[in-house]
Amino acid sequence: MSKFHIIFAGCSFSDEGNHEDILDMEVLKNKISYDKLNYPSTIKIHKYFALDVINQKLTDKIKIHTIARGSYGNHVIFDKLKQKILDIKLNYPNDKIYAVIQLSALLRMGEKISNIDINVNDYPFDYGVENLIDYDSIKNIFINHISNIENINNFCKENGIINKIFFGWANLFMEDFIEYDLIHKIETLKKIVTFYKYNDADDEMEKYCAGKKPILNSKLIFGLNTYNVSGGEFGGITEYSRDNLPIGKRYNLITDAHPNSYSYYVFYKNIIKQWFIDNNVLYNASENTEHINLFENIFNFEYIRFMNTLDICQSNYQLINDISWEIVSKNKLEDNEFVTNKFKKLNNKYI
Repeated sequence: MSKFHIIFAGCSFSDEGNHEDILDMEVLKNKISYDKLNYPSTIKIHKYFALDVINQKLTDKIKIHTIARGSYGNHVIFDKLKQKILDIKLNYPNDKIYAVIQLSALLRMGEKISNIDINVNDYPFDYGVENLIDYDSIKNIFINHISNIENINNFCKENGIINKIFFGWANLFMEDFIEYDLIHKIETLKKIVTFYKYNDADDEMEKYCAGKKPILNSKLIFGLNTYNVSGGEFGGITEYSRDNLPIGKRYNLITDAHPNSYSYYVFYKNIIKQWFIDNNVLYNASENTEHINLFENIFNFEYIRFMNTLDICQSNYQLINDISWEIVSKNKLEDNEFVTNKFKKLNNKYI
């Protein structure tokens, strides 16, 4: 029987975290638990999809490939996607392939990139920050990334791959298209990439994953310093969740601008799941009630953790991660008072 192969490509915004190319859905079958979800690791789009596949009894029909890795640039993402598609076509010539492609920053600036499985020198348009010396060199980065997006789409078309392409967060801005005389490329890109027009908003994060974001001014909301961010036309997961979720329920930590589990859930449920339904991969069926209850507990835990660690420094990240694992291992995640006190004590003891 032919199968559907679903590829999830991207950077850390889509990274499963275990460096395995295949998601083992057997682990998630039967009674679901925090342990089986590998929680408190953030639940990302492919895992919500896997739970729907299990709930709809489609595991014999669908195989999930997780090839996203932290710090991958967009040209790397394309190369890894090509390799995976060609491998599947070689070994399963009669199967159908779908690709969920999350694009990353145009340049991976200021990151620790020594732990990824590529030679960054082979990807100067992803990692060549030192080459940005004048107007023409910066424009060249934009031109090459736009061409790369077009190449991804063309490769998918040539190989019969149905794809969904979107950004993890906004990396393109109208000012850039104007500045570098690339306005003529906008309509072409909009036919390829699913962009989200987003509103002016108050945002609790001073920085995104790839540096400071455009901000206008700051103000206190619920005792939290927030920044007014201008709206735009070329948003991704971050902007979509910011428009659909309240302050404190969007990001992992005040020092970590990756989306939290709730952000991924909203984006998956409203955007990606509907795409799978439209393409006859999933049925338009109700979610598993047991899963929903578990998700709500996770979203609540992440909100409590975020709001009670607002004074932390970047160096405390691992400590908070360790405490989160301790809370889950002691079956205390659903004890709001315990979780609150645990992180409040962290503030008093370590900050």
